[in-house]
Amino acid sequence: MIGALLCLVFVVYYSRSVTESEVWASSKKSRNPVRDVLIGSARREFVQVFVLMSGIWFASNLASGLLPSALQTQGHVSATAVTGALVIVQAVHSALFPTSAR
Repeated sequence: MIGALLCLVFVVYYSRSVTESEVWASSKKSRNPVRDVLIGSARREFVQVFVLMSGIWFASNLASGLLPSALQTQGHVSATAVTGALVIVQAVHSALFPTSAR
């Protein structure tokens, strides 16, 4: 709740105090930018990135869902060590998500 409140405070602050750049203000605006991405010239790139990131997301969730039970039943690892392994796995996934679509 505190994080959401801070986020809201910063959104309001930035929207009221930070002005747009001259380049953005003078550029041609699209009426429907989401439609342009989904149907327009960027459609192929969007689909490629969507498929790639969906695969990474599924792999991340698969590892998070199967890893704890596999470590405890087959590896005889303590619950504390499993939690530590999950923290490491999620940190690696967090680092790889932004760099995977390049």
